[in-house]
Amino acid sequence: MSQSAPDNVPAEVYRYSYHMGFGDCDPAGIAYTGALVNAALRAIDRFLGDVTAGRGWYAMSVSLGAGMPFAHLDVDFVSPVRGDADLDFTVEVTRLGQTSIGFRATGWQRSEACFSLNSVNVFISRGEGKQPLPDWLRAALAPYLA
Repeated sequence: MSQSAPDNVPAEVYRYSYHMGFGDCDPAGIAYTGALVNAALRAIDRFLGDVTAGRGWYAMSVSLGAGMPFAHLDVDFVSPVRGDADLDFTVEVTRLGQTSIGFRATGWQRSEACFSLNSVNVFISRGEGKQPLPDWLRAALAPYLA
């Protein structure tokens, strides 16, 4: 049974679910901090792939010769995440700048926000460095701007 984000989260917010397994937790069944960051980054990557017709972080790097390295990353923890349960995410775009994008991935269990990861990523082209956001990326992300 999935324990999802509350129903009052707007429909236009992207949702993703990740099962917290044995390797994600300590012997007491509490998720490791690194596992939570990894799961949140997976949620953002899945979001990118889904809203850009398959152009997530990996595809951007390999197929397009572009990337979005991190300029900033922070995590705020509210309550422990338990293992052997789904960790549901909501993903929002918090900023669409000239060359950068802000994301927020919030992890939920039992309809309770457990943590939020905020990132700022800069769009780059391999060999050319920082570039303005391409129109296709801006158009895909604009509907998710919080």
